[in-house]
Amino acid sequence: MNNILHLKGIFSDKPQAPRVVMPKLPKDGKVSAEKVGDLINDLEDVKNFWSAQTLIPDILISVKYRKIVAKSNRLTRIFAFEKQEPVDSVRGARFDTNKKKHIFTHYISRPNLNNTIATLRRVKEIIEQFYQGEINATQIDNIKNTVLNSTLSKSNFAWLVVDCYYVEKFYVHRDVEHIDDVALVTIYDVGKDSISCLRQIGIHVEPEAILDNTTLRLPPSDLEKLKNLAPYLISMGVSDLSLITSDNYKKLPDTSFSIPKPDKEPIIGVIDTMFDERVYFSEWVKFENRLSTSINLTPEDYVHGTSVTSILVDGSALNPKLDDGCGRFRVRHFGVAQARRISSFTVMREIEKVVKENPEIKVWNLSLGSSAPVNEHFISPESAFLDRLQHTYDVIFVVCATNKQGDTDTRVGAPADSINSIVVNSVDARGGQPAYARSGPVLTFFQKPDVSYYGGDETEGINVYSPIGLCSKMGTSYATPWITRKIAYLIHVMRLTREEAKAILIDAAAGWDSKRNEFGGFGIVPVHITDILQSKTDEIKFLINSVSKKETIYNYEIPVPIEHNKFPYMARATICYFSPCSRKFGVDYTNTELTPKLGRVDSQKNNIKSIDKNQQYEKGSHTTESKARNMFGKWENVKLIREIGDKRAKENLSDRGMWGLEVKALGRGGIDRGESVRFAIVVTLKELNGINRIKTFMQQCRASTWIVNEIDMKARVDIQNLANQEIEFDDFV
Repeated sequence: MNNILHLKGIFSDKPQAPRVVMPKLPKDGKVSAEKVGDLINDLEDVKNFWSAQTLIPDILISVKYRKIVAKSNRLTRIFAFEKQEPVDSVRGARFDTNKKKHIFTHYISRPNLNNTIATLRRVKEIIEQFYQGEINATQIDNIKNTVLNSTLSKSNFAWLVVDCYYVEKFYVHRDVEHIDDVALVTIYDVGKDSISCLRQIGIHVEPEAILDNTTLRLPPSDLEKLKNLAPYLISMGVSDLSLITSDNYKKLPDTSFSIPKPDKEPIIGVIDTMFDERVYFSEWVKFENRLSTSINLTPEDYVHGTSVTSILVDGSALNPKLDDGCGRFRVRHFGVAQARRISSFTVMREIEKVVKENPEIKVWNLSLGSSAPVNEHFISPESAFLDRLQHTYDVIFVVCATNKQGDTDTRVGAPADSINSIVVNSVDARGGQPAYARSGPVLTFFQKPDVSYYGGDETEGINVYSPIGLCSKMGTSYATPWITRKIAYLIHVMRLTREEAKAILIDAAAGWDSKRNEFGGFGIVPVHITDILQSKTDEIKFLINSVSKKETIYNYEIPVPIEHNKFPYMARATICYFSPCSRKFGVDYTNTELTPKLGRVDSQKNNIKSIDKNQQYEKGSHTTESKARNMFGKWENVKLIREIGDKRAKENLSDRGMWGLEVKALGRGGIDRGESVRFAIVVTLKELNGINRIKTFMQQCRASTWIVNEIDMKARVDIQNLANQEIEFDDFV
């Protein structure tokens, strides 16, 4: 087996060359005066609606596009008044019911709406007067040679025509999903205190029911009042009271277990139901009950949390077949819920408190989840909360994908739609088939779960230790702590960053053959930690981490060993980063996009021939937004690129025989430009003839510009043990 290599080198910046962007219609695109007239009528209807509404000073207006549109095809001139770009007024994004069209909600002033109507009337007049009622792509391309005789400039006219082409309609969104229970409601950001807004319509919200500036906890009566009097204010809403997904179990014969006293083993944080301090491993667990002392707890409230923590502390002793080589972990266990029905609002507030109060804990296990499927148009409040905490506090959550309830809706339940978390599904011990598994994707394109692991089924369960003794249990709750153990080992013992740990784990699950799917994610994670931290003798696996810049960073000096002027390898790469996110933007949730490009350096073109044939940013190429998301994972914060089935040696394309790596950063307009986001990428090269070339690769890297370190398990464990030793100094006389 070969060790994974850690490469450190210098990345250069490649700022984007200045581009003169001209308005363009698709090749066969046309815009008629009639189409512009229909949009004007839509805007007049919106104006009439808001003329009778005075609760907020300005107006909310939704724009439905003809398809899922890239950032470059969204509004550029419509709503561009008062020194405001259209993107700055966006307050939400969703897909239509068929998931084939974008819908954006903007917040603009009333004068802006009037100006937009007047401007589109001029556009309609120009199309009628100079283009016989319809303008096409060729005429837009030749606009500079046209005499318009209008107060509207040629450039603005052309951009407005393109805007009209991509917009299907304007309207006021007032559809609110039915919620019977106490609700977590997110109000559109309308630039004023949402509490004072609600007070004007007779809804009084106590401070303890406010999660942030726009998210509130409302009882059914207040929610009904809001839906009746101001439904246009509701961006999204979900039930606050969630049923925890249940799991099956059977009692096993009593077995005595012993465990040494804890020393200085790494600590994992657990957020769950209660912990029973009478179990044999209780010295390894520091428990805090975070619920109100007025709540009467029952024996059932201690079962789930104690069972989950037993795996984190002593899972290998309880399940010898799943011995992962990670040893034991200490646990800091926070009880935030009872056994069945919980308040998401309460849990979220407690999670933020415990993360802030325990900054030394970097890895958190969350095996709680809702039985209700997540909404397809927005991230759940729980998941957005976890994503924000991970981006802010440099922690990582490992979350269960929630258990399947019957055969109806199999979509994951909150918080398994968390983008930054590692979401774990369950498979059986025999053939690795989904067991109790629920599926993604979330928000249509984001692939969840991330990985799968053994969580047991009716034939063979997972052994846990609960308040009633040794039990066999089944469900995603008991697959999740095994992945948490591995992440904690990689971070605390191997001293990897969370980005590196996540990339290595997902890459190990993916391998060469597995295909990502809606139930299993990237694949089943290997049982033993050595199979994650080492590669086969015919593979070169190396890890690189860096920080993104505004545009592109690159290194064209990766000296991959060559033979007969060819590269005899298959290649794959996995990139991971923790994206800043904005829940208010709905389906456009992640703010940062990092796109990796790995492959042979082409000296003639001074670029990289990417292994995944991704040309979405190449000059002269065109990739639709749907294709970029479906094929290349655009806007996802985990991407796996690889060559599939191509077992031919590749021609050398450069004088020096180099490979290169580029990482291109994009940001949502007006929010984040993709700067200063840490990422890790793990690259695997498989030698097609079975030859071990890792020593040659290390020598060539060291002779080049790279610092090379082996991730040697034994050496790093020894360092960990030495670091934990207490040193006693002799007294000096």
